[in-house]
Amino acid sequence: MYRRTLMLYGLASLFPPVVFPAIAQTATQPPRVVLILFRPEASGRAFAASFLDGMRQAGQVQGRTVQIDVLYVEAAGLRALINETVAQSPSVLVVGGLTATRYAREATATVPIVVATSGDSRMPDSCKASLAPEATSPASRTSAT
Repeated sequence: MYRRTLMLYGLASLFPPVVFPAIAQTATQPPRVVLILFRPEASGRAFAASFLDGMRQAGQVQGRTVQIDVLYVEAAGLRALINETVAQSPSVLVVGGLTATRYAREATATVPIVVATSGDSRMPDSCKASLAPEATSPASRTSAT
């Protein structure tokens, strides 16, 4: 193993412009999480701050381990904003409410959708079908002692 490493560095010194770019590590972008709040910015700031604080407590560092974009929208522009956001291929789409959840499900089948809040217990079966069963959630697991 040591011999191979030594040979690699020896070859690299002979051909630096050719070898080093090939073995150089490339920087990757952190996953992009988009939080879409279906309310005016003034009334959504507290929820956004709470969400960002929760992500920090979970060990996520804005710009380093995750890129979080918070978008505010009024009722008329909700569907258009969700479609535009999905077209940009975020890693995760976080929405709140039944209307935003329905629009997000219609817009994508590939981007994971997280329903942050929903005060409506009448969630359609089409949305429930993609949700993980409660028993698979780490927060809901209990250990038998």
